[in-house]
Amino acid sequence: MRKSIILTTTILGISVMLSGCAFQATELKEDEQDQVAAYCAQIVSKHDEGPDKGLAVLPKTQQQETDSSAEITASDGSTDKTADTKKTDVSSDAKPVETKTFTEAVGIKGVSILYRDAKTAGGYSSNDVYDLTPDKGNELLVVRLKLKNNTAKKIKIDMTSKNLKFQAAYGDETVDADLTLLLNDLTTYQGTLKAKQSRNMVMLFQFTKGTIKDTSKVVYTVTNGDTTSQINVDMSKQR
Repeated sequence: MRKSIILTTTILGISVMLSGCAFQATELKEDEQDQVAAYCAQIVSKHDEGPDKGLAVLPKTQQQETDSSAEITASDGSTDKTADTKKTDVSSDAKPVETKTFTEAVGIKGVSILYRDAKTAGGYSSNDVYDLTPDKGNELLVVRLKLKNNTAKKIKIDMTSKNLKFQAAYGDETVDADLTLLLNDLTTYQGTLKAKQSRNMVMLFQFTKGTIKDTSKVVYTVTNGDTTSQINVDMSKQR
């Protein structure tokens, strides 16, 4: 609702600015219409809680793309190709990725998250809810884990409230975990573990079919706010 109000207000404001004091309708040229649309999209995206599910990133204009290799023209008409615009190295400001276990990265006090194994499959069957099949051309990476309550008291777990982002990467392909209605899906799990109780869980990732050749070489990351942790799978197996 908030995004709709902001978008409507933005469009109305721009319309008034373009129409002039007399509120006369002005026919915009094609490039002007593109500028208005881009401006509205940028305003809305600032208030969008899930930009990856909403607005797509607008493509750069041809001028923006050529700015990084712009040529300076001298007074005599010659060009200096050595005067390229300096590129900023943003990687130097990037925070280093920490290496943690699943237990450390998720951070539920008193609860261990143990890695069991992973395999590729054409689908996943569950008695809890339904059978799942990947999108056309994809296959599932099924990661099996175990939740374990290490305390003498019951612990309530609500993974949805933690707003964690789980990703898996293999080669050049990186994907987010599927969010499902499975009762044993770690990414959406809500439930209570009794004292010393353990529960088998899964995470499902969709990769292009044939991408994964060796599941032991899949790299997992967990993002919590501004912190991204790379998972040490071997250490995550320890009980």
